[in-house]
This record gives sequence, structure tokens and C-alpha cells, in this order.
Amino acid sequence: MNKSNELVILLHGLGLSSFTLRYIELGLARQGYETCNIDYPSREYGIESLIAIVLKALDEHDISSYDKVHIVGHSLGGIIARYLALTMPEKIEKCIALGSPNNGSSLAQWLSQFYLIRRYFGPALYDLLPSSSFLSRLVSLPDEYHVIVGTRSKWTFFGWFFEERSDGTVSVSEVVPECIDMKDVRYFDVSHASMLFSADVRKEIIDFLD
Repeated sequence: MNKSNELVILLHGLGLSSFTLRYIELGLARQGYETCNIDYPSREYGIESLIAIVLKALDEHDISSYDKVHIVGHSLGGIIARYLALTMPEKIEKCIALGSPNNGSSLAQWLSQFYLIRRYFGPALYDLLPSSSFLSRLVSLPDEYHVIVGTRSKWTFFGWFFEERSDGTVSVSEVVPECIDMKDVRYFDVSHASMLFSADVRKEIIDFLD
């Protein structure tokens, strides 16, 4: 199927890079989608400054020239994706969040007490806390919104931290928004990192976009 005039924006997570979404990007390209895999300095700025950087990149990419534009984000990138889809509904049609802490991250809350970790991850770490003022403003969901949840915490570094099901970085309840229709939620036996290289997750993304 020719998707040559459909664009998929890809946004990576905190402390990561666009390379981590390359596997998904290649799968989308094989289906005929054009992609815009944005690299941004996630550890240097808070989320609102990161949104401004992403918007500038989208302006340079001229997303208005496409018939349809969709957005996929992992973790922090999924929070940015949700915000953009809500504020640009005339431009962005479908939004997919992969392991994004829509309800805030208890692990981020715990890690934020350690100076070296705060210094490494930067101000965006605070925007992912359950008490985050930014997250508290995200009270609705985009019209076409899809959430992918990982449930494998075994052998992950922080798997021990969670008492409920998690992907080793965020728990299921932290990923799934309270106001979402559960038909738009998909669960996979993957960790927070391995979901980026899962053939099943990639297929789910493509199926939703199709």
C-alpha cells in the first residue's frame, strides 16, 4: 500500500536518542510511510522547552505538505506526542504512546532524590513525576489515541521496585490514562526498552496507523 504522502513523527524517550526508534522507523518505511525521527536534547531542558524544539523541527520538515500526519512517542516522547496531538488536532491524526507515564512515574519520583541522577537526567525528570504540573494539565486524550503497555519486569534493573505489573520502568497503572477506552490499550510481554525492538509492538503500531 502506498503511504508516500503520510508522515509519521517519531519521538524518543528521556536520555535516549532517535536511534532507539530506528527499528520502528524502518518498519514504517517498508510500509510506505515517510518518517521524521527527531533527535532532541532530552536531558538538557524541561518538557516545555523540548516541545518548542520539536515544533521547530516540524516546521523545518513542513508537515503541512502531507495529506496525513501521525505521531509515535516512547516514554517521555509519548507525553510530548500526546500534548502535540491535543494542541494540533488539525495537523496530527493518530497518536501512539509506548510505555509513557501518563499518570506520572513513581520510579522517577524515587530517583529524583539522588543528586547524580537528577543531574544526569536534567529538568525533564521532574516533568514526569506524579505531582508534575505539566501532566496535571493533560486532562484529555487525542481523538485517535493508542497506548502500548509493557508487562515484563523480570531481569530489568528496576524490576524489583514495583509491586504491581510493570515494564521495569513504569507500572501498568502509570501508563494507562484513567479516561481511556480500554479497546485502545494493548499489552505486550516486553520491557520498557525491549518494546522498541519488538516485532509484535511494531506490527501493532503499523496496524493502528493503517
